[in-house]
Amino acid sequence: MAYGGLRPEEALELRWSDVGRVLQVRRAYVAGEVKETKTASARSVEVIAPLAEDLAAWREHAPDDDALVCPELAGPPRNAANSRREFWDVHTNMQNWCRKALYPAAERAGVGRVIPYNGRDTYASLRLHAGDNPLLIAAALGHASTQMLFAHYAGLIAEAALTPRQDMAEAVRAARATVAGGGNRLHDSCTNPASEASEGAPVRPVKPRFAQGIRGARPGGLEPPASGLEGHRSSS
Repeated sequence: MAYGGLRPEEALELRWSDVGRVLQVRRAYVAGEVKETKTASARSVEVIAPLAEDLAAWREHAPDDDALVCPELAGPPRNAANSRREFWDVHTNMQNWCRKALYPAAERAGVGRVIPYNGRDTYASLRLHAGDNPLLIAAALGHASTQMLFAHYAGLIAEAALTPRQDMAEAVRAARATVAGGGNRLHDSCTNPASEASEGAPVRPVKPRFAQGIRGARPGGLEPPASGLEGHRSSS
């Protein structure tokens, strides 16, 4: 999400057949169903070098091209007749991943409370600071126009205009090195939650709370969640 700009629902349905020099974002897993992307249009997103390296390492665990890229988050094979139960399972898996990997990693990095959707915000920020064309950024994010980009990231756009340009891949490598201090614990814990689980008690599943959303985590858009994933989804 941070290096490809995918919505969490799109990441859940990404398969290895969609991965190459670009990510082919064609589907999303929403409320127990596989659907089109939010804007009902497929898109291609360039795979930067750090992401390509991560995917190559993770690909060794995939059984075939039709396998999900994030199987632990997506849960067991899906059954349309039991879609509601599967939605709850996916929600619990996402919550467990956040508690085992994402939240501890964010705390060590000093960025405070985050949600999976912040990965998408990170992608937008990286590309804006690289000086990329807003039209191309909006297309990579799956926005129908630049209007959503300008509405959500006006502050970042203004900030990026006042700072030196930095290539996206270089920025990612520099940030990893800074946080890791020689060993990329932030990155490792996000891609390998098992490494975090061994350091503390196992994370217990939590019941979804559909009325509650994490509103303050996103720098650009503070709207409440729309899919029952406790702030894992946004209108952008």
